[in-house]
Amino acid sequence: MPLKIEMSPESVRPVVICDQCGEPITEARDGNYQWQAPWEPGMSRKFVFFTHKGCNHAFEQARGGSGAWYAMELTELLPLLARGLEIDWDAAMRYAGLGNPDAG
Repeated sequence: MPLKIEMSPESVRPVVICDQCGEPITEARDGNYQWQAPWEPGMSRKFVFFTHKGCNHAFEQARGGSGAWYAMELTELLPLLARGLEIDWDAAMRYAGLGNPDAG
């Protein structure tokens, strides 16, 4: 799962890197997060990989074919992750310094 931190004098931000081509995924709509289908019914936790949508097919073929993988658009990842971690989205945005202090 290639999440990297990009640092500059002005900011520190996480960057998602494609597991196929090694380039950053800069638009959530252009990327997927993927995981391998379980081999056995009891296997419920799988590693997550990131791919550009254009790299998806090559990534899957290199690792056993498209029938063995599930994929969801990166746009869906943060809301699902926030729900799974019981994060209050508005509070998290304020905590990260990204919320609007003038809003409600």
